[in-house]
Amino acid sequence: MNPETYNDDMREEYEIRGGVRGKYYERYRQGPNFVVLDSDASPTEIRRVSTQAEHLPNRRIWVTATQRIVADLFPLIDRALDDRRSGREPLATIPRLALFHLLGCLQTSMSANERGEHSVAMSLLRQCVETLFVVELGFQDATLRDPVIAKWVESRKPQSEMRQYLDEIMPRRQDAGLWNESWYEFVSNLTRAVQPYAHYTSALAGWQIAQYPHTFDNRVFALVGPAAFDIVNATRISLLHALVVWALGEITQRAAPDVFDSRPDVLETIQELKANLRTTELLQDHHNWADQIASNVLAKPQRS
Repeated sequence: MNPETYNDDMREEYEIRGGVRGKYYERYRQGPNFVVLDSDASPTEIRRVSTQAEHLPNRRIWVTATQRIVADLFPLIDRALDDRRSGREPLATIPRLALFHLLGCLQTSMSANERGEHSVAMSLLRQCVETLFVVELGFQDATLRDPVIAKWVESRKPQSEMRQYLDEIMPRRQDAGLWNESWYEFVSNLTRAVQPYAHYTSALAGWQIAQYPHTFDNRVFALVGPAAFDIVNATRISLLHALVVWALGEITQRAAPDVFDSRPDVLETIQELKANLRTTELLQDHHNWADQIASNVLAKPQRS
């Protein structure tokens, strides 16, 4: 580069001369120093959490769209499942029971998430995902549906096998997933995202901690209480709520498109939700996104 033609247009605030190399290296290696606060504590660092909400505008869209779809879609699916209720009883009724369970778990999970009970919301989300496959079976002919449900009743047909069976009897386009991936790949990610929360483990406990911006002294303020609301955790869970509802809408559209004949506006809302979900920046890898939905890091003991 010719020194005579070089124009140094670096802004003054970017000036880094005089810095100390490795100044924070040792502190970084030690990991964060968690300061656990009572649920009624309100230091300056905690007040700053309210400013995070403006950086997560999609959450409001997901919550609003999910609530609208839940209110309108579930009655349509219930009517469709009831119309297809032929064959052996009570096997023919079980998909409707699964739908009722899905609705209850989803609504309770959404309420818990808004209260800051994020671990409760995640536990219920796992139930939501498991019931999806039972509901989907309800759209099938009784000769295909009843033998599978009979094995499920006898605990000889776990959800994983049920999902594989549905993929065999209902071949879908390779681009049927949210991001044009295969439907099997999308559902696999959705299942893996909630799989760790079948039991109370450290993974689930991580959702109970509200983590707030740390300062340069390497402290991380963690709020612990019955309802420790964390905007980042709440947004991730709202994303999962939206993904479950979109998946249910997609299942219904492909298995029973006539459901939307009387309510095309519901299908339009589902498609709008899909378009919004496809643009989220929370999920960078659209082929392996399950691991990207996790709680704030739970502090682990440092190895000596």
